[in-house]
Amino acid sequence: LKIFLGIKFQQIFGNKLTYKVFKFLKLKNNDEIELISEFLLKKSQNGIMLDVGAQIGNSFNTLASHGWKVFSFEPNPACLDVLKRRASLFKGNVKVYQYGISNKNKNSIDFYTAEKKLGISSLHNFHPDHKTKNKIDLKSLEWFLKEHEIKLVNFLKIDTEGHDIFVLQGIDWSFCNIEVIVCEYE
Repeated sequence: LKIFLGIKFQQIFGNKLTYKVFKFLKLKNNDEIELISEFLLKKSQNGIMLDVGAQIGNSFNTLASHGWKVFSFEPNPACLDVLKRRASLFKGNVKVYQYGISNKNKNSIDFYTAEKKLGISSLHNFHPDHKTKNKIDLKSLEWFLKEHEIKLVNFLKIDTEGHDIFVLQGIDWSFCNIEVIVCEYE
């Protein structure tokens, strides 16, 4: 199990080294998701990615365009139209699920959003602009992986604005092997 916890590449290695690495790899953005995607593509041309907290689908482009299966989870209704349109570009490789991921299956849980800050939607009320606008359902990855008989995940990306530990607690590690995990935070 390789774990890349959500410290941005630049914060670890500095801007100068980050620029050199991304230039060497011919990557467009200084983005750890793109770096990891390129690394995984060198290892395997067909894999499975779980994108937890997908927002509008920016994280899965590289892998989905190379034929990877992507399971994308986003409970925020404000993101779903764009996310579904983007997913449709990949000929069925990307599936979108409109529920949150946590450590337990639960129904009708408060979900906090901020009108002008789409990227800070969360199950946790941590920002002054947060409003409870929606109720969402939650599923555990244990339930999802068993339901879909997935025993190997090559890449698990988690961007859940403070709910990451609960996502990880919802995995049955004896059932599924996960090769790379990224937990993003700002």
